[in-house]
Amino acid sequence: MEIMEWGIESCMIAMDSQSYQEWVDNLLRSPEWENPSLARRAQSQKIVWPGPTLVSLSEFEETIPTFKFSEDADNWRKKVDAIASKQPKLNDLPPVFARHSSEGKLHLLDGSHRLAALEQLGYTNIWAIVFEGSLGNEFESRSLDSIGQSAEVNTLNPYPELAEEFRKFAEYCDGSSELYGYLTLKIAEDNDLLAVASKYQPGQLPPNLLFGAVHLLLLSGKPNPLVRYYPSMTIDAETPDHAYPAFRKFVLTHEEQIEEIMRTKLVQTNEVTRSAFLYPAFLAACRLVEGKPLALIELGCSAGFNLLWDYYLYQYGDDEPIGSAGSSLTVPSSFRGDNRPDFSGPKPAINSRIGIDLNPIDLMDRNEILWLQALIWPEHFERKARLNKAIRIAMVNPVEMIKGDAIELLPQVLADVPGTDVPVVYHTFFANQLSEDQRSHLLKIIEDFGTKRDVIHIHNCIEPHLHATISRNGERTDIPLANVDPHGRWIEWLA
Repeated sequence: MEIMEWGIESCMIAMDSQSYQEWVDNLLRSPEWENPSLARRAQSQKIVWPGPTLVSLSEFEETIPTFKFSEDADNWRKKVDAIASKQPKLNDLPPVFARHSSEGKLHLLDGSHRLAALEQLGYTNIWAIVFEGSLGNEFESRSLDSIGQSAEVNTLNPYPELAEEFRKFAEYCDGSSELYGYLTLKIAEDNDLLAVASKYQPGQLPPNLLFGAVHLLLLSGKPNPLVRYYPSMTIDAETPDHAYPAFRKFVLTHEEQIEEIMRTKLVQTNEVTRSAFLYPAFLAACRLVEGKPLALIELGCSAGFNLLWDYYLYQYGDDEPIGSAGSSLTVPSSFRGDNRPDFSGPKPAINSRIGIDLNPIDLMDRNEILWLQALIWPEHFERKARLNKAIRIAMVNPVEMIKGDAIELLPQVLADVPGTDVPVVYHTFFANQLSEDQRSHLLKIIEDFGTKRDVIHIHNCIEPHLHATISRNGERTDIPLANVDPHGRWIEWLA
């Protein structure tokens, strides 16, 4: 067998030419032997790697993993057998990476597959780069070829609250996304991925951001075996049972890009299906202002889809479709219980539509559209189809979008509404990301305005239900409208 590209002879040549450190870095980033996480840690700590030494296999803590990881044992064995089938000589393979443990044994940092292959072929020694320094507690908790596996559970979890947030997110995934539900529970036990997920912006939802960032890179064309587990990207997606090693490796390989996305992107409320409960809510609330024209003001509007709620057709269970008869988009939902809203009477006239968002989506920007698509869970084909139709409707019917803090901007936006119009402030998921103080401040702004002008406030995620507050002629009326699914999939009408 010819000397392999990354064999010991290549290593010795690099040492002789004073390019050994570069050689090690290139080895850790090479397609066949990559461990970019170790490479980045070495680079950030300016580690000077010692030369390889020949050590006995008996010096290692373990040579065959005990599979306290999520890499499937069969897959690990296949990789080992693939190396062994080439019948390499001892000098043909790259050195493994190790450091001495507190017990004096060698703790393997990288190279479990080639170590096991040589052991399988009857070798008793192996070339190893034995590092005596510290790579940091976070990295030391990783084990054999850890970039493609799940880290061992670390009882000293530095991210307990974040881990719990992922566990709760798994409950939210139940019955909606098998892939995200499976991955979420694995992430909750993995300090390395929790470290990446911790780079989210305050007030944002780290599980949504992390999954959205990974999905965005895949949709952007990053070729990777991980796509075979994404129903959004392959026709016959594999079950998620063995997806975590590929997911973990992808996250750690693209760690810098993912962290940049999480620092700069926001989880946007793009659920056009929420218009299914907004439609009857508007009809019910607007009857109390005697048909006056409306000025819509949506907080947390994202791309503005729910500012166009009157442009859609609605299908509530088996009932006759209702709404805009010629619409290309049909929004599905269903009613629970016996109560039904009153859909009779004329639709309210709408004179203006304004959305306020920290990061309003520019539908003329392809990258912004890609981010919207990335936030849709991989199994949700119908959501993706509705999103694409909503995008087309919004592009033909543009609304005014204001970038900034909605609570800070709201008083001036309300003041600018003509006296002939009734402002309707509404939001579907926005309040879920507010603190208690921010919610109180928002309610106070609208309450104070209502002492001087007619105003309607339709909101979710403040009261236990969808709620409307109507201030008319200085008098306030509160109407519990409905219990609703957060995505508008069902409505239990109360009014």
